[in-house]
Amino acid sequence: MGSVARPRDPVVAVLAAMRASRPARSIRRFPHGSGGTSLVELDGRRVVLKAWPLDSPSATNLPDAFERMDVLRDRGVPIPAVLGHGEVAGSCFVVYELLPGRWPARIGPALLEDLIGAIDAARDAAPGEGDDWPLTLRSMLFGGDPLFDNMPAGPSAPTWQTRCLPSAGGSPTATDNVR
Repeated sequence: MGSVARPRDPVVAVLAAMRASRPARSIRRFPHGSGGTSLVELDGRRVVLKAWPLDSPSATNLPDAFERMDVLRDRGVPIPAVLGHGEVAGSCFVVYELLPGRWPARIGPALLEDLIGAIDAARDAAPGEGDDWPLTLRSMLFGGDPLFDNMPAGPSAPTWQTRCLPSAGGSPTATDNVR
């Protein structure tokens, strides 16, 4: 039997390349997020590192994501600053500031309201968005959106979706007027 080559981990490859010119070490990988979202230490500072193969959809969408993040930050959404980004070792990477907080144990009404507010703040945050906002919002919440690193809302989503989300071409709901 021949051996099967393991896919290369972009975060490990980026950290190895960074170590050639600066102190860089992995602390831990987060159990959520895309791009191997990891807490690392660069030059003695704790930061978040994400890395993807150069041909991945997340890597090719980074320019739009950076633009959207700047707009959201300007609108008061706590988006971490991008401290650096580039290409190294066949991977695309982004280094973000580490913001205080922790991943919630569960999504309750208050967090859901905050999430809807953050997603609604994304309205028109990137070129090409506009009248299709209800469909975009629906896709982000229930289909996942690599630009926001969110996962679908889960098994209870269809019930919540029919009561709370803007209808796509149907009658208005309570959130249709949220701007």
